[in-house]
Amino acid sequence: MCWGAISTRFKSKLAVVEGTMTAARYVETLETYLIQNIRKSAIRSMVFQQDGASCHTAKLTRTFLSDTGLTVLPWPANSPDLNPIENIWSVLKYCVEKRAVKTKQELIRAVEEEWDRLDLDLVRRTIASIKNRVDQVISREGLKCDY
Repeated sequence: MCWGAISTRFKSKLAVVEGTMTAARYVETLETYLIQNIRKSAIRSMVFQQDGASCHTAKLTRTFLSDTGLTVLPWPANSPDLNPIENIWSVLKYCVEKRAVKTKQELIRAVEEEWDRLDLDLVRRTIASIKNRVDQVISREGLKCDY
């Protein structure tokens, strides 16, 4: 499993997680890959978005995020069409599928390389589309948007 964070200012380093993403492993991933990026980028405030996965909503995670001072955006369940990182994962998957990988190690290397190649302008445009996504879902009375 891979974990990554995007913002208009940075893409985190990609985390490759072996096994199940537990709350403890998720908190460790956030500390290593998100919080350190925030500190390096000198971001003073941000709103963090995540879905409702159990490791995201666990008490340990909620406490960590609260103690860190991160504001977490309330997010509806089952709304991947609204989440801009889902589009980025799709682009990443497309890029990796074009490569001829044969082993798990080659796959991991390809995913990491393609993540590093992802253009920050693409990330910014995808994040900027959130308002249009939400407007479309509202106008469709909760049905899926086109993104």
